[in-house]
Amino acid sequence: MVRIGLGIVLGASTLAQVVINEIHYNPDIRTERVEFIELHNAGDMAVDLAGWRFSSGVEFTFPAVVIPPGGYLVVAENPTSLKAKFGTDSVGPFSGNLSKYGERVVLRDAAGDITDEVEYQ
Repeated sequence: MVRIGLGIVLGASTLAQVVINEIHYNPDIRTERVEFIELHNAGDMAVDLAGWRFSSGVEFTFPAVVIPPGGYLVVAENPTSLKAKFGTDSVGPFSGNLSKYGERVVLRDAAGDITDEVEYQ
């Protein structure tokens, strides 16, 4: 465990360094199912996301997939559509969709602890 200011205690999973890096929530062609959330592993160790999940904004539980140090992973509304439009490999699909008006997106580790959260508008 790590203690930081104000007496807050963070579990070891908080140090995983996986962050929400980009959110593509309002496609230019509204009928295309190409919404995505990109994660970045800012740490110097690979992170296995098996059992991690998005619990707010969209719903998605990660399969056994590893983000290498400094690497990225895209989670798509529809991986086939995303690949066709942008040429990007991804995991998914996630359920639900990202609001064009903004909302909170929460990433939780396999223990259920919040590892990152972003509110966009």
